[in-house]
Amino acid sequence: MEYIMDTFSSRYLTKKQNEMLKLFTVLVTEKYLSLNKLSERLNLTMYQTKILLLELEENFEQLNFTFSSFFLLEKGTIGLIEGFNQELLLQVFVNLKKKFFNESPYFQLLLYLLKHRKTRVVDISEKLMFSKSYSYKLINRLKDIFHYQKIPITINSNFESISLEGNEMSIRTYHYLVQIMAYNIFADSQTRVNIDLVGGHYERLKTTKAKHDILFSILENAVSRGYIIQDLDKTAIELFADMKELYEEDSLTKLIPTRNMEDREKEVAFFYFCRQLLIPETTSRQDKIVLGKKFKEHRHNEIVDFSMNVVETLSEKYKINSDVEHVILYESVINSWAYKNIYFENLKGVANQNSPNSRIHEVKQLLLEIVKNRNFQVGDRQIFANKLAHILSYYLPIQNNERVTIAISMLHHPEYVPVIQSKLLTIFNKKIIHFTSDFTDADILVSDGILFHDESQDFAFFRDIHNKDHWDNLNSIVQARIILKLE
Repeated sequence: MEYIMDTFSSRYLTKKQNEMLKLFTVLVTEKYLSLNKLSERLNLTMYQTKILLLELEENFEQLNFTFSSFFLLEKGTIGLIEGFNQELLLQVFVNLKKKFFNESPYFQLLLYLLKHRKTRVVDISEKLMFSKSYSYKLINRLKDIFHYQKIPITINSNFESISLEGNEMSIRTYHYLVQIMAYNIFADSQTRVNIDLVGGHYERLKTTKAKHDILFSILENAVSRGYIIQDLDKTAIELFADMKELYEEDSLTKLIPTRNMEDREKEVAFFYFCRQLLIPETTSRQDKIVLGKKFKEHRHNEIVDFSMNVVETLSEKYKINSDVEHVILYESVINSWAYKNIYFENLKGVANQNSPNSRIHEVKQLLLEIVKNRNFQVGDRQIFANKLAHILSYYLPIQNNERVTIAISMLHHPEYVPVIQSKLLTIFNKKIIHFTSDFTDADILVSDGILFHDESQDFAFFRDIHNKDHWDNLNSIVQARIILKLE
């Protein structure tokens, strides 16, 4: 999240707003520290830090929380006031961030351009109440941000006329991402509950109503201004028709503000594709299985053929079952199409990182080989394979050599053995941990005595099932070993 915020959200905030968010984050993380240490973390002077604290408190007071402050400053130290849990602090952060974005001139101009697409400097000046010279300065700032982010959208200026240009699918996707990132919709449960989803019949999707509302409002705004999705080819429409068949309701189609049936069909298809890609939590595992089966029927479709090759390769190596095959096919089709058509390479931190996870690295190499053999046309093969590997690896079953084997020996309380086993199985998946009576073959030894073990094995002393420290130590050792196995 830090990477995405640095390249995406934070660039639409002022320097002062970013400093206040960083200050808040440091306070929440450290909980208690000296002003001198805080100044070092913020790379500010002591005087600048004190001023920033006052400004942060002023902004906090405008949020109308029931408490007057969340930190206490005294004798050269600062700390969080007792009683603040993580949920409450998250609410403060979310609302601070919303406030800053609403007040940011960069963000105000960005939303104005995304909504209107074509305008004049005089209109910007009048609507946003900026001077003309300041409006030009903000426009240049947005141009720099777009250039830095390497997105396929440009701002063209011709004397007084200003226009946002680019692929319609990219502009809409960027518009959605900007609003979600800025307003933290994913974290604001109150907003999710209060906004009714367009269409009114998606009761099971109520937790993501705000996201659906934003997604549809972007579609509605674009179509009403004459911006229609044009570059969906026949194969893409066929795939999206499967989603439409699974989810479509007449109420949604009727709300699209165009009478042209062909345009409406494309708009509905793209809406459902965006729903799958940008609001993935609304797609159940069963839906993915159903769609995977439907996608499988589309032969002579470049993306489906590539994805089938991916499924066959992974299934042969990892022995995955039929349902997982269909889920992987679904994910491969959705994300491959997205990468080829609307993916913003520089906005995803995961795409530019080489993961230390051996499973992900292994899958990535398999994907690169398939891309090469099929001459699958994607922009950057390394980034594409890395992105897809992160997604698909999640669905692959744990292999035997990746399981953590635990041996338990209780000399004084043998009745503890089944209790410890049962407790660990409530915390960790039984596919990840395995119990054995062979001490030489175990990764972790648990005992109330001292057992002989070699350097490759971990030892957890455990004498009392009522001792919290013993449980915490055992859990930490198991967690660390699982991470080590999967790297």
